[in-house]
Amino acid sequence: MNKMFLFTIKTMSVCLLIYFLVGITTGIYKNKKDIKDLKIKIQENKKINQELADKEKQMLERIDNLKEPNEIEKIAREVLNMKKPEEEIYRVIDEKK
Repeated sequence: MNKMFLFTIKTMSVCLLIYFLVGITTGIYKNKKDIKDLKIKIQENKKINQELADKEKQMLERIDNLKEPNEIEKIAREVLNMKKPEEEIYRVIDEKK
């Protein structure tokens, strides 16, 4: 009976060791996969940040251009449909639409 008890203890110890090793290995694999996914997300976010920085730069340049009289006049004419008192404006309407 003593030999059977020792054999059972050894067998259970080996089973527990294998169980924990498999669990640790699975956890490490999952962590590596998570790290890989996070690195991909970081690269995507860096790309988005760069695009936003470029857009901000363009908007700041556009704001700087609005300080010039020629640019103000261009926007007034094209966007706000304004004209000088002595001018006449003709609009061409496309009948295909």
